Amino acid sequence: MLNRRHIRIKVLQAFYAFSQSNNDDLKNGEKEFIHSMKKIYDLYIYLIQIFIPLKKYANIKIEESKRSFLDSDKNSLNNAFVSNQSNKYY
Repeated sequence: MLNRRHIRIKVLQAFYAFSQSNNDDLKNGEKEFIHSMKKIYDLYIYLIQIFIPLKKYANIKIEESKRSFLDSDKNSLNNAFVSNQSNKYY
């Protein structure tokens, strides 16, 4: 999820944007900050979800290189990413 560093950066960005704007409405500034935090959370979820299609794509490329007759393709891909067993925490 979000760590303290991301939250600290977003707070400072929101504070700077609020201080530079000519609008003195604190509720509007708070609303923009919350919207920004939701966007960061969405980005975090997208980054986590990218690994599933990336692993499928890597499997397809490895299988294609196995069927290839060229030796250079077999040496360029390895199974380190696909066979990573770090999913035991889920």
